[in-house]
Amino acid sequence: MKFLSSLITILFAQIINAQSFPENWIGEYSGEMIIGSLSMQKDTVDVQFSLQEIVPDSSWTYKMTYDSPKFGVVVKDYIIRKSGRFPSQFVLDEQDSILIDMTLMNNTFYSVFQIEKTIYSSTMSLHDKDIYFDLFITSAESPRISRPTSAENDNEDEERKNDQEKAQDILSHHTYLHQSVYLKRDE
Repeated sequence: MKFLSSLITILFAQIINAQSFPENWIGEYSGEMIIGSLSMQKDTVDVQFSLQEIVPDSSWTYKMTYDSPKFGVVVKDYIIRKSGRFPSQFVLDEQDSILIDMTLMNNTFYSVFQIEKTIYSSTMSLHDKDIYFDLFITSAESPRISRPTSAENDNEDEERKNDQEKAQDILSHHTYLHQSVYLKRDE
């Protein structure tokens, strides 16, 4: 048991140390975002992204600029801050009292948040020297609800019946909007 505990500690330390944020992330990037939706044809938008250090080992800019022929220039000027007791916990500060939790695992930031009846799930990953950003949007309303069941059978034992009573509902949601962009580092 002591060996297993030591092995888990070593593996966890290697995962945390393998993170390259912020050193390998700092820079200017650009790319073409692809937007997919159930209700419209595929669209694209030019995107510029900047990540710069504000306070060493504490906070960084997160500035994404969208240049859309339909909607003009839209700027998302946020700050990434360390947050929580684990080195992999961060928060995206939108600078208007909105804070989005982010977790860094294997050089990928993950965040899931909900605004009213809409669920957002995003990732931002470092690949070599470039960044891949992905966002999925789904409605929290009218999910498909299912529950695991076992084959009905007169010989089903009492333990299986009890497990069925404890089974949790599974809620499934259709994604209705997707945005992704491969951001190439500007040289």
